[in-house]
Amino acid sequence: MARIPTVIRNGVIERDDSTCQMCGRQATQIHHCLYKSFQGANISQNLICLCNSCHRKVHANGKKYFPILFNMLKEIYPNLTKELMKK
Repeated sequence: MARIPTVIRNGVIERDDSTCQMCGRQATQIHHCLYKSFQGANISQNLICLCNSCHRKVHANGKKYFPILFNMLKEIYPNLTKELMKK
């Protein structure tokens, strides 16, 4: 599995101000909104900063959180569609 390129990772951290986009705490993880297993790409439009706790919650119940995270990203990228998030 290809790692997120450093330039993309750093851009997402800067964009999200190193802040968990769900709870506002210090972000420690980069999360793929559209999972890699569903062909999610390593692009900023598909990545969001989360803290460890929120990242665990999202992975425990991804179907519940995908629309929430997708809408957060859609505020930044208004033309975003699920297809644009794919490889």
